[in-house]
Amino acid sequence: MKENRIVFINAISLAGGATTIFTILYEGLDINKKIVMNGALKNKMNFKENAIFFPFIDIRKNIFYVFRFIIYYPYILFKLFFIIKKNDIILANNLISLLYVSCFKYIYGNKIILHNHSSFKKTSINKKYLSWYLNIFCNKIIVPSKYLKKDLIELGVKYSIIYVVYNGLDKIKTGKIENTEKLIIGVFGDICRLKGQIVFAEAIRQLSEKNNIKVEGRIQGYIFEKPYYEKLKKEYSCLIYNGILKFYERTNREEALDIMSKCDIIICPSIGNDVLPTVLIEAMAMKKATIGTRVGGIPEIIEDGITGLIINPDSVTEIVNAVIKLKNINTRIDFGKKGYDRFKKYFSSNRFINEVKYILS
Repeated sequence: MKENRIVFINAISLAGGATTIFTILYEGLDINKKIVMNGALKNKMNFKENAIFFPFIDIRKNIFYVFRFIIYYPYILFKLFFIIKKNDIILANNLISLLYVSCFKYIYGNKIILHNHSSFKKTSINKKYLSWYLNIFCNKIIVPSKYLKKDLIELGVKYSIIYVVYNGLDKIKTGKIENTEKLIIGVFGDICRLKGQIVFAEAIRQLSEKNNIKVEGRIQGYIFEKPYYEKLKKEYSCLIYNGILKFYERTNREEALDIMSKCDIIICPSIGNDVLPTVLIEAMAMKKATIGTRVGGIPEIIEDGITGLIINPDSVTEIVNAVIKLKNINTRIDFGKKGYDRFKKYFSSNRFINEVKYILS
């Protein structure tokens, strides 16, 4: 490892959980390293002394961005020629980043490792071409869940180059669980249809109005789909007015963790293929009881009936029933303690960093 330098490439702007994981990995690897990042992240990241910022273009957005990508690509490539050296190991943080650096495998003979967090099940890219591209240009692919490994194998990516490494976090200040009459239940993540906030809001309404349970629902995240967010606030305006449902805009991780620490239960009501939601790992690190849907990598985090509860997606009834089961504070404490033990075993930052370091060697 000493003779090689690791060059991190991140071409897109990161969401909350991805920023956390990327920061922990970069800061935790005590090796010779350099980082090339999207200029949009310049004021969002703590480390700047060893970073180079470029105006990368995310071609996923629309045709206009594809055109800009074509214009910018030769400029970025030219700049990278003066940064990347022959013995460097390139760690691309996503597929878009890989597009910028894949040619160096055959120009300088660099080893290229893709750290992929996205499912390609619903991609608009030709899947046959995508699997060919990944097999040709990636020496190794690191994925954060067995679910995503299976997804890539079904796509046609070679089994031998895929490595599962669960994302890891540092220890987090444990939130205090109080035996109060009001249950505070939180949902954290981008506000969009696939994250299931409307299902959660309806469950909060039924818990309050039909089951006569004193609850407070908290939703925090970036507004990823504005029409969905506006629909959510309009349909549940009465709950918002009465303080039963509260919204918090995501500004930084510290603020999100502070809100999370005051919750009794953390729910991940995703209806899409959530690869490995960071929020559930953060909740376990805080000894919180968790509820998650049976999609993506969520069942790899929560042990159903031991550290939390697994429910079917898009089901208000199942969220309501799961919350009723967790009304008992002793059950929540038991789940929280066992969840914390699972966090230390599978999702610690030390394990995460050491496993990635081994793959890079």
